[in-house]
Amino acid sequence: MKTMASLFFAALLCVALVSGSTAAQAQDSKLLAPKPTIKQPGLAANAQDAKLLNPKEDIEFFDAKEMMMKWENFAQDKGWQAILKDAKARGFKLGKDAKKMWGAQGKAVIPDDDGTISAKDKKVPVIFCVFDLEKNEKGESCSMLWSKQGDKWYKAYIVIPKGKGIEDGQEWYVDEKNNVQEAHSWRKCFFKKMPKICGPFCGGAIAPCALAGGATVTAAGIGAIASPAVFLGCMAAACGGCVTIVAIACAAP
Repeated sequence: MKTMASLFFAALLCVALVSGSTAAQAQDSKLLAPKPTIKQPGLAANAQDAKLLNPKEDIEFFDAKEMMMKWENFAQDKGWQAILKDAKARGFKLGKDAKKMWGAQGKAVIPDDDGTISAKDKKVPVIFCVFDLEKNEKGESCSMLWSKQGDKWYKAYIVIPKGKGIEDGQEWYVDEKNNVQEAHSWRKCFFKKMPKICGPFCGGAIAPCALAGGATVTAAGIGAIASPAVFLGCMAAACGGCVTIVAIACAAP
């Protein structure tokens, strides 16, 4: 597992490398990463609860070798096999770029649908993994998700059209009977909630991490993110466990 210190250093390095280009493309940084107030509805009620939004001791991040082991383990799961079969039929396959695989596991309190979290809530075992597959001949991108909180699972894949971002993609998940069905949830939920919930901890990392994830950044805002795993890995380095719990909270049909 990567240590939190090494991940945070990586985030600082990422910010340092892209800060010059970000500043040139955006005159007003507030447009890129507005910082919400921690007492707003949908966030932690107090400082003690706020720590639950960004767990640092109970969340461990997988390295590249561990992510490949997870991929091999997931391949034994019938539900994963169903969505992987679909993805392969569309011309996608897993590459070897370690930056395009990201995941974490541990114990955490998961925010409710409004993003509210409390120390009174019980911590549950969690895991979240995302794999960005190689583009197909059409130039489309594909990301596969594996998520678990307690006894709740979510396995899905997202196809992103050429030249577009994840929010413009189509998402499918596998149900309890291993049938593949269309979903509408994770990608839109995550990119709506993450800046609000994690912003107080690492709002300044959103723009450079979006750049790392293939997006364009201008004074008008952040463009389409084409590589979710790269974006999440970069954000997790800055935010710690916050990105993980938001990703898991949004993982539902």
